[in-house]
Amino acid sequence: MSTAESEGIDPAAIDSLIADIDAGRYGLIDHFLLIRNERVIGTSWTALQGRILPAIESTKRRHP
Repeated sequence: MSTAESEGIDPAAIDSLIADIDAGRYGLIDHFLLIRNERVIGTSWTALQGRILPAIESTKRRHP
């Protein structure tokens, strides 16, 4: 694990992206992982709040 600063990335940009993901701006994203120079520098888990992803939902319909 490393820090954004030590890898040359603005941590405010990562925080802003994670806030947008949490707000649903990019659709149903439940995990964000940022790797640079073979080091993890950002990660976030987002609860889907009971929503079912369309691929899973359509699979359930095809296989009763």
